[in-house]
Amino acid sequence: MKSPRLPSTFALVTAAAAAGCAVPVQPARMSHEAPSTARELDAGERLARPRCNANWGLLWPGVGQLCHRKDTEGWVLAALTGAEVATAITTAAVHEGDSIEHPGVFLPLLGLQNLWLYSASDVIIDEHLALRRLYAPQDTLAELAYAPWNPEVLKRPDVWAGVLVATGLAVGLTLLTEDVGFRAPPDRPFGFHPLEAYPALGVIGAATFTHVAIGEEATFRGLVQSSIARRAGHTTGWLAGTLIFGAAHAPNALFFDEGDRVEYLLISLPFITAVGAWFGASYVWNDYSLAPPVAAHFWYDLLVSASVFFLHPDVDEIGATLTLPF
Repeated sequence: MKSPRLPSTFALVTAAAAAGCAVPVQPARMSHEAPSTARELDAGERLARPRCNANWGLLWPGVGQLCHRKDTEGWVLAALTGAEVATAITTAAVHEGDSIEHPGVFLPLLGLQNLWLYSASDVIIDEHLALRRLYAPQDTLAELAYAPWNPEVLKRPDVWAGVLVATGLAVGLTLLTEDVGFRAPPDRPFGFHPLEAYPALGVIGAATFTHVAIGEEATFRGLVQSSIARRAGHTTGWLAGTLIFGAAHAPNALFFDEGDRVEYLLISLPFITAVGAWFGASYVWNDYSLAPPVAAHFWYDLLVSASVFFLHPDVDEIGATLTLPF
């Protein structure tokens, strides 16, 4: 007899969000003796009869999920990918000569990168769930998207206190390493009325950092850290995941002027690695649920970006301040 299909998590989380309710944080399997969870049973049933080879998902985010019969997540990822690609191409065509540096091109491509990271990582994590492997995160995409607003996640000290401390340190380092100071924002930021400019920037920032937080945490915590911890223990998994997270950000130096690259590698990169250590520790403390590190990652990025705006209010285009030094 087939096990009952899980109800639409997206519908449940949407209803919870509308009502301001907390969604429970989903712990991973922490021992081999633990009974199978509903999500492990669902993954096992779906992967026993896949539609196609999930490796096709490497070509377009969401295809792997459709192959694994995760229809809602698959169509959402595929549609978002189409929107990011269309936005980047259209903006590049309209603003010839600005290339990737234009926010209307760079930000969709950043979103596309993180959609690809999440999609590829989630396919493997789904296989780990079907095999009942230790520390495979059981969070759905909807739960991760809601995590930054979920009271059950935000009440945890490693999230709210960590965000305050890390944001304060990042802003302090910016003030120490750059000749900037807090100034009043312009009367017409980005050339728009404040009632138009600030909500637009907030929406752009929230969308961008939702992509980044979910994509990076699914990859570096959900896949890398859990896989290493499964073989070598919690501490080794946390340490290795942290170092790999830091190393993956080293190529960002190429986006800086040549004179600023050394400062990035000597100051910013170690700080980014330390922030990754906090995300990894939160992941372990919360029984390998991705929701807390996703929420922490989101709010850290968003608050630092907002602080950078007040440090550099004289920017010309919406979204230009979303490039973070830390």
